[in-house]
Amino acid sequence: MKAKLADANSATAHIVAGYAEGGGALNQWISMVYEDDDCTPGGTLTLVASATSLGIVILSGTAGGIAPATDAIATVYPVVLGVIKSTTKYNYKPLRGGAVLT
Repeated sequence: MKAKLADANSATAHIVAGYAEGGGALNQWISMVYEDDDCTPGGTLTLVASATSLGIVILSGTAGGIAPATDAIATVYPVVLGVIKSTTKYNYKPLRGGAVLT
């Protein structure tokens, strides 16, 4: 399988199979992670208590990125990547909607 960066702005590239463990160099072998209840993305996650966020991580409009749910805007395809557990970890279990946000 050839992996590509997922992108919430694309009708075809918003489909998330998992994330790659590895450097991501061209033609490099990687391990794919499909679910991870203790995912550590390597950055700081923000726990926000609001009706629009609820500590949810989504696929970003920037290819290969993650974003807080508050970043969801019209014209993107919503893909929930997981729920934040702490400032360094989240429960990764992708869930994709089928329609673009309006």
